[in-house]
Amino acid sequence: MKETTESLLKLMAHPIRLLILRHLRDGECCVSRMIDCFHIPQPNISQHLKLLLTSKLVRVEQRGRQRCYSLADPRVEKVLAVLDGEISPGISGRKRR
Repeated sequence: MKETTESLLKLMAHPIRLLILRHLRDGECCVSRMIDCFHIPQPNISQHLKLLLTSKLVRVEQRGRQRCYSLADPRVEKVLAVLDGEISPGISGRKRR
């Protein structure tokens, strides 16, 4: 199921999910590495990854005992680029300063 813009933004608005998505923007990452990088308990990270996976914003690949995640929806990178000030949001009628 493709997420609407509203639901996409709502999913991305949570600080932990936003952190995960920003991290995955640089390439795939396994859960164990996220735990080391974020200092967040594994059950908490897994809960957020499950939401992102269910909404098809990320994909997962099983490698032995490791589950490695990567971005699956190209809209995520576009939203992150706007949030991080890398590109203009392109809102008509408004000039960027």
